[in-house]
Amino acid sequence: MSYSAKHRDQMMIRPIHTRADHAAALARIEALWQARPGTPAHDELEVLGILVAAYEDRHWPILPPDPVDAAACSEETYHGTHHDPVRRIRRRGS
Repeated sequence: MSYSAKHRDQMMIRPIHTRADHAAALARIEALWQARPGTPAHDELEVLGILVAAYEDRHWPILPPDPVDAAACSEETYHGTHHDPVRRIRRRGS
């Protein structure tokens, strides 16, 4: 069964409760990807995107990084350049 079905020109969209629902919604999003804005297909695409995002946030949350790890990563990324936020913080504290 497809994720959404049309009934008299109306979208029939259900909540995403399972991994199977999630997979079906992603497949439907892929089928609608080229929908033009302002069309019913694009409206369906937008609603499915919101539902998928909510399901993914609930099941696979992205937690904020540990501040010390984030500073160390930034220092590695900028290789100690003047853009290095750790150095800027240290300079302000001096």
